[in-house]
Amino acid sequence: MIRSYFKTALRNLLKRSDYSILNILGLSIGITCCLLIFQYVSYEKSYDNFPKADQIVRLRLDNYQDGKLDWQSAAVYPAFATFMKKDFPEIKDYCCRLHSPNRFSIGDEDQKCHHYLNSLG
Repeated sequence: MIRSYFKTALRNLLKRSDYSILNILGLSIGITCCLLIFQYVSYEKSYDNFPKADQIVRLRLDNYQDGKLDWQSAAVYPAFATFMKKDFPEIKDYCCRLHSPNRFSIGDEDQKCHHYLNSLG
């Protein structure tokens, strides 16, 4: 029974080769796109899967006008980290992201900083 199914499928593939190539090409593109999307989602979901990830906080600056959120910014004022470390004993250390991409400074160089990651613990 299965042998006759394969014979019929092979005959249809050979008889309508243009239509078959189009269908197989579409199926392969769809499967490839699906696998790439799954790979991307898997990578994005693994963002905070490192040790002590629950102890890291990123500050954000929100501006409210008349009780409504006016704008949000990933940049905070440079003095936030220094004052927060003094006021909250739970903060062990902090680092900040400088203007140039992928450059970080740690500790007292916070006057140049715009983005802060505070370690709580």
